[in-house]
Formats: sequence, C-alpha cells, structure tokens
Amino acid sequence: MRRCPPSPCARPVIPGLALSLLLALSGCGGESGEEGREAMASDRAMLVQADKAREQAVDITEHTIGRIRARTAPTLRAEVAGRVVGLEVDAGEPVRQGELLATLDAEPFRLARDAARSEVDRLRAQQRNQQRQVERLRAQAEEQYVSESELDAATTALDEIRARLAGAEARLEQAQRDLRLTRIRAPVEGRVVERHISPGDYPGVGEPLFELVAPEGLRAELPLPETAAARVEPGMGVRLWLPSAPEEVVEARVTALRERVGDASRAFDALVDFDNPGNWRDGAGVVGNIVRDHLPSAVVVDETSVVQRPAGEVVYALEDGQAVEKVVETGFRFDGQVVIREGLAAGTTIARDGADYLSDGAAVRLRGGDDG
Repeated sequence: MRRCPPSPCARPVIPGLALSLLLALSGCGGESGEEGREAMASDRAMLVQADKAREQAVDITEHTIGRIRARTAPTLRAEVAGRVVGLEVDAGEPVRQGELLATLDAEPFRLARDAARSEVDRLRAQQRNQQRQVERLRAQAEEQYVSESELDAATTALDEIRARLAGAEARLEQAQRDLRLTRIRAPVEGRVVERHISPGDYPGVGEPLFELVAPEGLRAELPLPETAAARVEPGMGVRLWLPSAPEEVVEARVTALRERVGDASRAFDALVDFDNPGNWRDGAGVVGNIVRDHLPSAVVVDETSVVQRPAGEVVYALEDGQAVEKVVETGFRFDGQVVIREGLAAGTTIARDGADYLSDGAAVRLRGGDDG
C-alpha cells in the first residue's frame, strides 16, 4: 500500500504557538517581572519581632529566697518544779505582756514562804533583845560595873544574830520569788507558737513550757553562696516581699552576715532586721533582692535578643531590611533582661523574637505592628 505525502495543512503547529507565547510574555513582563522578584525575595526574608535597646537605671542585685524569724522569740521554761493546775492559753493565741499563761501548784511554796517568814520574825525579836542587852552592858561598862569581856561576848552574840537574820531574810525573799514563779506570765506581747504542758503535768526546773514570738520586730535570714561573700556586706539595701504578696515590698538594710555552722558548702546568711509591716509571721518564706550596686544609665535589651555565635554574644541590628551582627559584652541579667556593657547604643532597633535564626546580612521583614 502506498503512503500519501503529508499535507502542508497537517504540519505540527506547536513551535509556532511557543514562539507566540514567548513574544507575548516578553512584551508585557518588564514591570510584572520586577514585582515577582521582589515578592520572591520577601518570601525568603526572615520574619522577626523588632525591639529597641533601652537606656534605664538598673540595680545590680543578689536574688535569694529565705525565711522570716522573730527577733524576739522566747522559750518560757519552768523556774520552779510543780504540778500544772491551770492553763489559760493555747498555741496560736495572742498574748499581752504580763498575761497569765499557766499556774503551778503553789501550796508547797506558800508553806515554804510562811516558814521563812516565821524564822525572820523570830530572829528579828532575838536581835532586838540582844541589842538592848548590849546597850545595857555598854552603859555599865562605862561605870565599870561589868568587864569588857562581857560586853565583847554580848556584841559578838548580836553580830551572830544579825548574820542569821540576813540569811533568813534571803531565804524569805527566795521563797516569795518561788511562789510568784508558780504563775507563768508572758514576758512580751506576742503569740504562742507552741505549748509544751497540759494540766496535771509536773515539769521540772528548766523544762520548756511555752514558745512565744513577738511579731513587731522581724528578721529575714537570706541564704547566699560562698561566692557572694565578697559582693555582699552589712549596710546594703534590701527589698523584701512575700511570695504570696509581691506587691507589698519592704525596704531594709543588711544587718549582719552569719556563716552557716556545719555547712560544708560554706554558705552564709545575710541577716536583715526590719519592722513588721502588718501581717508577716515568723517562719514564713520571704524573697529578697540585695542591692549591691546601682547603674544610673545602662543599655538594656531583652534576653532573647542576645544569641551565641562563634564571635561571642551578639545582637542583630535591623538596618534597611537586613540583619547586622553586633558583638556585645553583656553584664547583669534580671527579669528576662540583660545589661549591655559594650557594643550597642541605646535606641538601636534590634531583632528580638527570631534572632536565633539570623546571620549577618540576612534579609528580614518585621511582624505586623513593628515599626522597626
């Protein structure tokens, strides 16, 4: 079978269409092509959050969490032994200075007082009689009716009675004191934090009865590591607040430094005495910032703006849509911020969120709302 030659009308038209499309694109693609390239570049730019380096005053502080103690916290101990016959207060109750807390059986002490008083009365009567005898003998001795030896013996007897009377009076005073000590009274105004006795107990001399705290004068014990010893000293300012009420800040000063006995870490406590602002209690936790220096004018940035690179710590300044790497020297860090000692001027626009992903010269674009 013989094939017919292809007709001119049946020749492929694809090359002609391609040429027409190419001409059409080249004729209208000048301005649109430039916009396309800019769009592609914008898509490749890193999206960052901008911030500015701020100039502000900064306090250099040592941050610590410690414990509140009452400066006056007496433990009342039995000064006489006796059975508990009365109990007036319990743990947690407030007390006034001089208020009766408990009573011990006073009968044995009352009997001892009465016996001591009788002895004093007897010796006082003897002293009066002997005093009259000495005066009579002295008058007779002047008339030489009695010898000097008789007068001397009477005088010696009087001295002995006086000595015994002094001892009896001291015993009477002790008996009266012991009787008073059967009534246990609060030495300070405060609060009972612990009761160690119950009715019917028989505490011996020296055994604890009550533990009190006086809430007016408080002391913060702020633990610090050994490395802070050279940086903290008495007289430095301190800001104190309770974790539950950070808005209520007490200003005070470091009173003293105290080493922790038996602590292998060689840590120490900064002791801060202060007046109770109202409702702070012994044993509560307390947050303390010890102000060891003050910078009146420091450059400060957010910590997320500072990243680590081979050259060291850097921040990225934002200039004409590009990230410019600036090596900086950092200092004190506080509340998510860091002081820049060198390498950055206040007011410089820098990258904050997204700085970790930047490099020097990288294209950047700002998130909505940033003004760069």
